[in-house]
Amino acid sequence: MNSSSLIELYKFLTPADKKSLKKFVRSPFYNQREDVIALFDYLEKYADTEPLKLAKEKVFEAVYPNQLYNVDAMYFIMSALTQLINKFLTITEMESKETEKKLLLIEALKKRGAEKFTEKTLTEANQQLDKQKLRNAEYHYLKYKIRYTEFELNHWKKRNDDFEIQEMVDDFHLYAISEIFKLSYTAYSHKSISKKEYILPLLDSVLLIDNNYLIQPSVASRFFSYKLSVGDLQNKSDVGIFENLKNMVLNQPDYFDRNELQDLYRNCINYCVRKQNYGELSFVKEALDLYEDGLSKKILLEDETISALTYRNINMLALKINDFDFAEKFLLKYKQFLPEPERDNVFQYAMGVFYFRKGLPEKALNILMRINTRDTFISLDTRRLLARIFYELNQIKSLQSHIETSKVYLHRHKDMGYGKEAYTNFFKFLEAVLNSDIKTKAERAKIVENIKAAKLCAERDWLVTLIKV
Repeated sequence: MNSSSLIELYKFLTPADKKSLKKFVRSPFYNQREDVIALFDYLEKYADTEPLKLAKEKVFEAVYPNQLYNVDAMYFIMSALTQLINKFLTITEMESKETEKKLLLIEALKKRGAEKFTEKTLTEANQQLDKQKLRNAEYHYLKYKIRYTEFELNHWKKRNDDFEIQEMVDDFHLYAISEIFKLSYTAYSHKSISKKEYILPLLDSVLLIDNNYLIQPSVASRFFSYKLSVGDLQNKSDVGIFENLKNMVLNQPDYFDRNELQDLYRNCINYCVRKQNYGELSFVKEALDLYEDGLSKKILLEDETISALTYRNINMLALKINDFDFAEKFLLKYKQFLPEPERDNVFQYAMGVFYFRKGLPEKALNILMRINTRDTFISLDTRRLLARIFYELNQIKSLQSHIETSKVYLHRHKDMGYGKEAYTNFFKFLEAVLNSDIKTKAERAKIVENIKAAKLCAERDWLVTLIKV
C-alpha cells in the first residue's frame, strides 16, 4: 500500500490539511461510510511514522476486524478515500476564490429561477472584484464573466439597455491578449531548450495592438516579458523594456498574484543572466538585487524554502563579479531556508566554492572534504574543486589518489546524463596533464588538441593552461 496513489496523495497534505480533512471525512454530507473514516484514522496514525504497518492486509484487518482479506473491498475503500481527498482539496481551493464562488452561486440561482437573488449576487460579485487590488489577466476574465452573465440575464428579460457590451468586449480581449503573450514567451523559452517549433497563430495580430492596451498591467507585464524573451540581447532598446518590467515588479506588485510575481521576477532575472553571458557584467548586480528583493518578500521562496539550485546560482552570480561580501552574507542568511536533508551539504559546497574563488584553497579544502551527499551534481563538482585545490596546493599524491577514486565513482554511477561525460573527460585529461612532463612537445600538443576537441569537458580552459607546449 505504500506505493499506492492514496498514500502518495496523503503524503502531499500539510498538517493543516490533515486536521481539516479529519472533520471533512466525518461530515455526513460528504461521507456516510464508517469504513472510510476508519481507513483515514489508520492513515493518520501510521502513514507518516510507521510505513511497515501500511501493508494492505494489516490495514484491512484494522478497518474490517474479524473479516477475511478481500482485494476488491480493499481497492474500493482506498478509491473512495482518494476521491474524498480530491473533493476536499477542490473545495478547499475554491474557498480561497471568492469571485469564482459567487459566479458558481449565480449559476445555481439562475437554474432555480431565483431572479432577485441572482441580481443581488451579481452586484456583490462585481463590487467584490473591484475592491481587490489585483489587475491581472484573471481579473479581466472574471470581470468579463460577470458582465456576460449580467448581459444574459437582462437579454433573457428582454431589456434593451446597452449592458456595457463594449466593456465586456474589452475585458475579454485584455484577458485573451495577456494569455497569448504568456503562451508565446513560454513557448519561445521552451524552444531555446527543446529546439521544437511552435505555431502561434494569433501572435502576429496581438503584436499590432493599440498602445492603450499597454496601460493595463496584465497586458504590459506579459508583453514586456515576451519582448525580453525574443529580443536581440545586443540591442540596447531591450534595456528600456527590462526597466519597464522591473519597475512593475518592484513598484506595482499588488496588481499580480504570487505565482505571476514569481514568473515576472524570473523573467527579469533570466534576462539579466543572459545579458551577463554576453559580457555585460553590470546586469549581474541587477540580477542579485532582484533575487534579494524577491527573497526578502518571500516571493521567490516556496513553502519557506529556497531550492538548492537557486541558492547555488545566486552564489555563483555574486562570485562572478567578486562580490564576496554579498555572497557570504547571502549564504549564511539563507542556509536556514535550504530544504532538509541536504541542507548542510548544499551549504558546505557553496562555502567551498566561495573560499576557493576568494583565493583561500586551504579553507575550501577543509569544508569540501566534509561533504557526504547523494546529490550527483554536488558530488561531481566537489570532486572537480578538490582536484583543482590539490593541484594548486601541489599535493600531487593526494591528487593522483583523488583522480582514481573519482574514476571509480564515475564508473559505478551510470545514470548521470551529460555531466558524466564532462567530468569523465576532466579527470582523464587531468591525469594526462600530470604525465605531460615526460611527453614530447608533439605529444603535449596532441593532449591539448584532444582537450579542445572533446564534446564535453569540465574546466576545459584551465586544463589547457596547465600544459606547456
